[in-house]
Amino acid sequence: MTLAEPIYGTNRNITGDNWFTSIELINALKEKILHTLAQYVRTREIPPQFLPHRSCPVLSLHRDKTLVSFVPKKDISIALVSSMHHAPATNPETKKPEIIDFYNSTKGGVDALDQKCAAYSVNRRSQRWPTTIFCAVLNISGVNSHVLYTASNHKQMSRYKFLEELGYALVIPHVLERRLVKS
Repeated sequence: MTLAEPIYGTNRNITGDNWFTSIELINALKEKILHTLAQYVRTREIPPQFLPHRSCPVLSLHRDKTLVSFVPKKDISIALVSSMHHAPATNPETKKPEIIDFYNSTKGGVDALDQKCAAYSVNRRSQRWPTTIFCAVLNISGVNSHVLYTASNHKQMSRYKFLEELGYALVIPHVLERRLVKS
């Protein structure tokens, strides 16, 4: 909600992935006059008849939200929830629900961020969700800081080199400080 504050009341669309999607968030953004279209994986909140299955796409129209379950290929299922689509329209060319096509055309930023985070990730296997969230925040912060550095300095630096120098800038002063305190 804090990240979306600058665009409250603008009637814009926010496209997200399954990490940051919940019905509560969609309702809260709707109150701030923002629309949401996102992947949805919380199957305990989805009635069983609306879970993705191969026979046909399932559309659920519920007041101000639409849930689409779609299985394009074997072993691939997609569930999307949208607060901006209110009619079960299908694209005649692709035979997919319109919501799927719209999501595919707007998800580029989400996928690009996921790809960049995966390239140099600090994630570790953990059973504790705070650790997982912390690692995700570090990954996203690394990508964002590289973008800001590149934009403000007008020079290109590989993200690997940038993260390496950032690590030295953050770690080395503390290591030197500890050595001075001990001696």
